[in-house]
Amino acid sequence: MLWALPFAGMLLCIATGPVLYPHVWEHHYGKIAALWAALVIIPLWLATGTTTVSHTLAHTALMEYIPFVLLLLALFTVSGGIYLQGNLHDSVFTNTALLGFGTLMASV
Repeated sequence: MLWALPFAGMLLCIATGPVLYPHVWEHHYGKIAALWAALVIIPLWLATGTTTVSHTLAHTALMEYIPFVLLLLALFTVSGGIYLQGNLHDSVFTNTALLGFGTLMASV
């Protein structure tokens, strides 16, 4: 349970930082994120050793973070070339129907 506290703290900072302290957040968000990451990495290093921490960091970067960023890049690239044309009126119902249709088509 304690290992989840830095993650919750980082999420809380991401949610409240730009609103509550925008100037500090704008200039130091990388340092704030590094602090929250260090609150996980340093105790993990002390508890398990250098080999486990380096393996965990390499696995996270190579097998989770980079594929996620590449997936986002591919999705933005593909969706940037989609152009819908027709007699659609912009409304909440139309947007919801398009999202629902896309969800159903993704499940097929």
